[in-house]
Amino acid sequence: MSENLGKKYSFCQLLKNSDSAIVIPLIQRDYVQGKKNKKEVRQDFLKTLFDYFEKGQNQDLDFVYGYSKDNEYIPLDGQQRLTTLFLLHTYLAGINGNESKSEWVELVNRDNQFKFRYEVRRSSTEFCKGLVNQGINFVEFEEREDKDIGFEKYVQNLHWYKLSWNLDPTVCSMINMLFEIHIMFKDKQHFYELLFSDENPVLTFQFLDLENLKQGDELYIKMNARGKMLTSFENFKARFEEKIGLIFKDKDESRTLSYDDVVLELNTKEYFSFKIDSVWSNLFWNYRHLVGDPNNYDDEIFNFIKEILLYHFFKNNSDSVILDEVFKSKLETFNQLNDFELINKRSINYLIEVLDALQYDNNGIKTFCSNRYFDEEKLFKLILERKIQNPDRVKFYAYLQYLLNKDFEKSGLQDWMRIVVNLVENKIINSQDMIVAAFKSIDNLVLHADVIIEYLIKNPSISFFEANQVTEEKIKAQILKENPDYFHDLYRIEQSTFHAGQIGYLLEVSGVLDNCDFLTNSLVDPSILENIFQDLKLYSQKAIALFNFLDINEDFLFERGMLTYGNYLIKKGDNQYNFSSSKKAANYERDYSWKRILSLDFKNLAGSSWSKKRKLFYQLFDDSEFDFSNVKKSLKNRIHNYNQVDNWKYDFIKDSRYIEACRQGFIYTKNKFKDIQLLNASQMNHLRVDYHVFKFWNETDLGNFEKFSHCLQYVKGNYEIPCVSTNGIMLKKKNYAVQFYNMEDNDFYVRLYKFKGYNRIEDYDDELKGLLIDLGLLWNDSEYNKGFSFNSSNYKNVTLKYLQILTSFN
Repeated sequence: MSENLGKKYSFCQLLKNSDSAIVIPLIQRDYVQGKKNKKEVRQDFLKTLFDYFEKGQNQDLDFVYGYSKDNEYIPLDGQQRLTTLFLLHTYLAGINGNESKSEWVELVNRDNQFKFRYEVRRSSTEFCKGLVNQGINFVEFEEREDKDIGFEKYVQNLHWYKLSWNLDPTVCSMINMLFEIHIMFKDKQHFYELLFSDENPVLTFQFLDLENLKQGDELYIKMNARGKMLTSFENFKARFEEKIGLIFKDKDESRTLSYDDVVLELNTKEYFSFKIDSVWSNLFWNYRHLVGDPNNYDDEIFNFIKEILLYHFFKNNSDSVILDEVFKSKLETFNQLNDFELINKRSINYLIEVLDALQYDNNGIKTFCSNRYFDEEKLFKLILERKIQNPDRVKFYAYLQYLLNKDFEKSGLQDWMRIVVNLVENKIINSQDMIVAAFKSIDNLVLHADVIIEYLIKNPSISFFEANQVTEEKIKAQILKENPDYFHDLYRIEQSTFHAGQIGYLLEVSGVLDNCDFLTNSLVDPSILENIFQDLKLYSQKAIALFNFLDINEDFLFERGMLTYGNYLIKKGDNQYNFSSSKKAANYERDYSWKRILSLDFKNLAGSSWSKKRKLFYQLFDDSEFDFSNVKKSLKNRIHNYNQVDNWKYDFIKDSRYIEACRQGFIYTKNKFKDIQLLNASQMNHLRVDYHVFKFWNETDLGNFEKFSHCLQYVKGNYEIPCVSTNGIMLKKKNYAVQFYNMEDNDFYVRLYKFKGYNRIEDYDDELKGLLIDLGLLWNDSEYNKGFSFNSSNYKNVTLKYLQILTSFN
């Protein structure tokens, strides 16, 4: 066969012009193009082939590398394509009539040997033989009576199919591919002539024999390590470059390429093709280890291209339905990108501009910012790994928009990204519509990106982002206008984990806002700024020390310590409150968080309920006994010294178990915190327990009554009543139980009742009734309280009664 290689051949010509068989070697993996999780990939490849048939022109499918040995041609690269072509030939020959099928059967079985074999598994070859020689009747499949039988099951039920083949992943993959071929190529019998033509076959390969290089399997390994195999990205790139040529065919522009001291004038397709294989690849080579094969960067550069095309799509579309479809799509193939119209003249220009604008060296992408919340290399890697989230998308987009303006100095990028990060970090961006709105706002703002501080001083209108954060940025711009030397201190404060750019409450407590004109967002008396800014620095040091403690917060010391200053809880609806419980300084559950408490409404600073809660923090900041160098010790001292026993907060402050029982930090309360339910989640329809019942469970020593079993019972919903229950009280072979619970308005109950069987007064022994009456318990016939019970609004009296009952039966 070696004399025939290195030339262009169709699959059919290769079989006709050679005495050798095509043998897939052991070193090759299974056939995977038909795997169930590769549906989009195979559909894309088949659609490409279908388009070539429709055009009716010869299309070269690139090289197939291999070598000849003992009348066998062994492909080292191209097995997936060869197998798909074998299946396509078999299908088209079968549907084109008996004569075509007979010709194909004769060709594949010529010289008494089957011409397409798998060394990996004998079962793969046997299936291919059965497929050619016995065949599948696709007309019969379409007309089957039982439509619940799918194609895979239909094939497995054929008389020539062996059940053991179900264990062969190549066979399973071939069946899936055959079904996709059938879906796309049925009723296309005329494609047979195009495929089997000797003069002008529609599909061909360049077959390259490596025998002369004296290399076999070893070369395959080296080629694979160097990324020489035709990957899905290379298939995409070929079609993408073809698309570029078509788009720019009529009105193209000359692009200047400077490379190795050579200046060339190229068209857009030539420019892209050259740079993606040379200049741009130098950047992505540094990150080839992030996804897939660590020896090539195909996945990384493909992910980047898709992301940038997506940015351009967001810039130019506002249809929510289309945005939603694109956003949910994996965008794995050229056809998906093309069908959603992400590939067009403007998007290609944008992609080229972005790739040209990125700066890098031998270590990777160059960095210009030192920002905790914007690390250009970190975000670049997230894009290559396809893990980037919406807020970071907006940041990276803003970064690119700055780089694309060639008139901007790189020195201005730090100021620009500081403002962008502050705005993004303090805005929820959780939908594609919000990304579009964010991009449009960035597009308007980037016009002034190189002088962003001066622009903010002019008090411009800025869309989409939170108005309060915009106001804060304008006030900080005024501070920097008066004294640019304040930048590093201001930046340091913003960069703390808790603040993430939002420090409005520090501007308030330090007095900066008292010196502001909110109509113009300017300073009233700049001459006093120095003293005020010193206070700002002092308060920021205290705040950063305090909130950094959240990362090591234990036993809810932070929440309990804050309660000693007052009721800071965040209200939800009419009766629910949240402790803002968080184990981390980066506390971004924005509705119920320390950030929410300290966020300002610049239009109503003093009038909102949040103002009172913020002042509790200001009280802490001004507490002369609070040592901010040892936050843990100071919080413990506050908790230890708290002595308002009659306040509802007392138990929550003194014992961490009460807040811990509120798994998501919520309580439900009525009557000014007189009735409190500790919620396991955020709603009453989840598990909950009454505060006094929980208190009884924690404080009552039931360990002295080991012969009984005790439990704390949580309930769900509004009507069930949580309780502490003691079971196993046996008297004359009858089983009794005791419960402690709290009805509405703190009406506490102890109830003894018959645990099994009838629970009527006549079912109680006279001696037992006498004992219970002596203990002060009376018969209660109401449905829930049925039994002998004692109730009182005095919690301690009811607790004592419970212990008296247990003692009587111990």
